[in-house]
Amino acid sequence: MGAVTLILGKAAELVSGTRQKAYGHPLPNHQRIARLWTARLHEKLTEPITPEEVTSLMRLAKEARLIETPGHTDSLVDIAGYAEAEAMIHERESTSSSRNTTD
Repeated sequence: MGAVTLILGKAAELVSGTRQKAYGHPLPNHQRIARLWTARLHEKLTEPITPEEVTSLMRLAKEARLIETPGHTDSLVDIAGYAEAEAMIHERESTSSSRNTTD
């Protein structure tokens, strides 16, 4: 099994398995993080942080770590995991918005 397959498989296992069991779907958790970050940074922001921006910023934090330790597997897995979490957030939001428009 190649490195990419291993990294993506581990990320999927964490996001849809272990972490989802512990924390639930990524959307509510990232909404909480967005609200907390918005509250902390309210004097500097012109608009609230979104759950999608949380996943993007978390990926950037992992990218910063990769500058120090290039190729570090855990950071690569986390980046893939945050990308998957963002896709799940988009999917949940689009499902919710399509339900709201048909009600």
